[in-house]
Amino acid sequence: MYLALDIGGTFVKYAWMEKDGTMLNQGQIATITDDLEAFYASLLPIAAQHTLQGIAISSPGVIDSQSGLIRVVTLIPCLNGVNIKKDLEARLGVPVSVENDAKCAALAELWKGAVQSYPTSLITVLGSGIGGAVIIDGKLYKGLRSKAGEIGTILCDFDPGTQKAVTFGRKNSAVWLVRDMAKALGLDHEDGREIFEYVKQQDPRVYPLFEEYCWNLAMVLFNIDYVLDLDCIALGGGISAQDILIEKVQECFMQLRSQYKEDDHDPVIVRCAFKNEANLLGAMYHFLQSTKMA
Repeated sequence: MYLALDIGGTFVKYAWMEKDGTMLNQGQIATITDDLEAFYASLLPIAAQHTLQGIAISSPGVIDSQSGLIRVVTLIPCLNGVNIKKDLEARLGVPVSVENDAKCAALAELWKGAVQSYPTSLITVLGSGIGGAVIIDGKLYKGLRSKAGEIGTILCDFDPGTQKAVTFGRKNSAVWLVRDMAKALGLDHEDGREIFEYVKQQDPRVYPLFEEYCWNLAMVLFNIDYVLDLDCIALGGGISAQDILIEKVQECFMQLRSQYKEDDHDPVIVRCAFKNEANLLGAMYHFLQSTKMA
């Protein structure tokens, strides 16, 4: 069997998987962030649970997936500049692959999810920031330095007070949206499900904030569509579970299209199929592709 690892700043999630992506059992351990040898040691008991044929890794950070080098990862300092592929192959004697977590989420959607029928797609993950990945001609497009698809770093505003540009990931953070709406409602907690009940009722205290969020998102997606000529845009992250978000972004996008329509093609805007298991599944697909086993 194959071991898929989703390395995060708090937990390392894992799943034992078959070649077809079937997950047999899952679990998680705390991430050791400051001691490389201790980090590797924490993985060994997991790797010993079954007969190991290979390891597929999803990790945050800037990653050279071909060599296995994690160039930069702020959440897990002990992995900065580490070739995790080379290290684990030497320790465990099986092939290892590693890819960026947002890219893995996109690969899951390409393999078995929302964009498998759409050759040119954008996958956008809405959370504390905004992650993304681009599929062109049915393949993950990373660019020369693996930056392609990272729409959260698009500069979309300018703060005259700080004299600094504002990134799209900061301006349109889903976490900040929920926080701002909770404040507007006078709540002392930030329960997204509860807050979205007010949004569905178009409560005037929060609905304008929600509308602004959707318009900002739709405008950036509209611009990207004109650059890439997309077949599909898939929205992920916890907030994407809200039907009203998908519907409102679709509505805003179509209003923009009605103003600037030059053709009859519109990309489909859908919800990502996978949630917590996306990175694990995408890591497995990347492993199969990189080891030519697919």
